[in-house]
Amino acid sequence: MKPKLSVIVPTRERSDTLAHTLRTLTNQDYVDCEIIVSDNYSQDNTKQVVESFSDARIYYINTGKRVSMSENWEFALGHARGEFITYIGDDDGFIPGAITMAMTILEKYHMNALVWEKVEYCWPDYIDEGMRNWFSLKNKEYTLRLINGRKKLRQIIRFVDGYTKLPCLYNGIVRKSLIDELRMKSTNGVFFNSISPDVYSGIVLSQVVGNYLSTDFPFSVNGASRHSNGTSFMRQQTGVVKDSPNEKFFTENQCKYDQRLLMAPSILLVVIGEYMQAKQYLPGLNLPNPSWNLYVNSLIKSTKNSFLPDEVLQSAAHTVKQLSLKTKVPNQTRGKDITLQPSIGFVGNSFNFIAPQKMVENIYDACQLIAGML
Repeated sequence: MKPKLSVIVPTRERSDTLAHTLRTLTNQDYVDCEIIVSDNYSQDNTKQVVESFSDARIYYINTGKRVSMSENWEFALGHARGEFITYIGDDDGFIPGAITMAMTILEKYHMNALVWEKVEYCWPDYIDEGMRNWFSLKNKEYTLRLINGRKKLRQIIRFVDGYTKLPCLYNGIVRKSLIDELRMKSTNGVFFNSISPDVYSGIVLSQVVGNYLSTDFPFSVNGASRHSNGTSFMRQQTGVVKDSPNEKFFTENQCKYDQRLLMAPSILLVVIGEYMQAKQYLPGLNLPNPSWNLYVNSLIKSTKNSFLPDEVLQSAAHTVKQLSLKTKVPNQTRGKDITLQPSIGFVGNSFNFIAPQKMVENIYDACQLIAGML
């Protein structure tokens, strides 16, 4: 018998994109899996959309009240019965045959985790009109690499690699027993003690997974739609855009980062913030203190590619003051906004292109297109 996989889809009032995400999942040929749709007390027709699918692998649950993203992820985790776990966003999708391929790799090599490089895709309703139906596909040989979790985390907190190379649950499949182990070791019996559950999962799982497999083969497509928290977080000033995905996300979250950090639209801040959460709730992992000077200097450098550089600099200045560091933080930026220009053709190790609207209208179409190109 094949190992059972729990595919968890946390969702909230995104029935328009969820329907297409579920199409990518019910299109999978892997039988030994459950598709858990964890509805964060949606007030739209989310339940009706889920019930419109007749696939016996789908399992609908509802939090019964509005909770934070991390609480929804935790709630869903409590219902998972698979030997392995993965999470997928409600505007993302798996390419055809991806789950069978991924589970075959895990079984063949007797591994605890597999992570991959997702294709980036912007939905037709993406915030930047010029980026709509834009794809970024890695142009690499799709080899398998053996990664050591502890060594990789040391690289991440020194900002020499990106957090998605960790055993994250959003672009990876991980053995559930490791998640259960960390939940039991945590000071409050909760696994997702986080603001960003994806980043947190990669950090803490890196300490117990041992060696794991990594590949650039895109088993899934990361969809950025008008609902996306990530886009909203990186591009909208805190507290300015009322009822934005970003504002709702932070208003509902009960976690607070270390007081030496001031929230700003920077993935570097999120990585260090979640790292400090892990130190607090999993002291048994004995994570070393980060290099605050390295963090601040990396934060300052990152403003060159930031949509809101002044907020990032304010955050850097806050950390410098809190820790009495000697690092000098600039007090002004270039004074103009970034305008995204969609790149076409080969850029670095990526192949970027824009698909015609009639060819790609949603994440299901995007997954079908990518599958045909691999």
